[in-house]
Amino acid sequence: MSSLAKIIISIVLVIVLTVSLVFAVKATKVETHSAEIEYLEQKEQSGKGLIAASAATSVAMTLLPGDVGTPLAEKFADISGYFTIALCAIFLEKYLLTLTGLVAFKFLIPGACVLGLFGVIFDTYRLRHIAIKIGLFAIAIYMLVPFSVKASQIIEATYNISQIEISEYTDSASSKAVTSPAVTGGTAGSSANSGSNTSGGTNASGGSGSTGENSTGFFEKIANAVKSFGQKVEKAVTEIPETVSNNVNSYLEEGEKKLSQLIEGLAIMIVTTCLIPLLVIILFLYLLKILMGLDVDPLWIKDAGAKARGAIKRK
Repeated sequence: MSSLAKIIISIVLVIVLTVSLVFAVKATKVETHSAEIEYLEQKEQSGKGLIAASAATSVAMTLLPGDVGTPLAEKFADISGYFTIALCAIFLEKYLLTLTGLVAFKFLIPGACVLGLFGVIFDTYRLRHIAIKIGLFAIAIYMLVPFSVKASQIIEATYNISQIEISEYTDSASSKAVTSPAVTGGTAGSSANSGSNTSGGTNASGGSGSTGENSTGFFEKIANAVKSFGQKVEKAVTEIPETVSNNVNSYLEEGEKKLSQLIEGLAIMIVTTCLIPLLVIILFLYLLKILMGLDVDPLWIKDAGAKARGAIKRK
């Protein structure tokens, strides 16, 4: 390497080192990640609401006469525990936003620049190679949570749009099924009103421009529906127990519907808070492997590959 190249590379590394230390202060501030933190806090509130609703409904189901609601109550309690796991993942993502910025720009990138300087000064390829690896790794861990949050928003927005389309289709089909010539005017008026309400709601959600609000609304609808059902059961049991005895089956059927809604919400939350970050981590690791030749294969993949190669040799 020529002296001029060493000087230029050294100057660039010093500039990167300085910029990294300056940006480290900004990367650890909450304002830098305000959009991601707002989305995660909305999701956190939704998770807490779902946990409270499922726990309250579990208690309400145990009040049904004859212990007929006990199996459903146990299921609601189990769902509450699973939501707690998703809530822990949300907390972890929120704290990693600022923590990864601190680690990346205050420690890893400056360390990579120092190693790079030594590699340039002493013309050591190995030090330069390690410095590049550390720098790329620092950028990868810093972008991990923002990429995960963005992917989660896209998935939730897509799911929310599909749910709106299904709801509009079923509402339209049901309104057509009940329409008759005698009440065409009244039905048409109500259909128009419902259509305007639906379009207004759609426009309102679209006007917000925030996928986080749409997804939070979806989770809040489930939480409110389950919570209101639990309050309904508890009120019926305490105030008019004879009505409950006559309508136990209807309460059980409604409880099963609410349970299925909770399971649906849990599935979406697990995917967006647990699986998506894991997939992003795997994607980044394999990108590093492609770029820098890092060995990132899990042990079970290595064992499977070794066994396959051994089987081929024996044949």
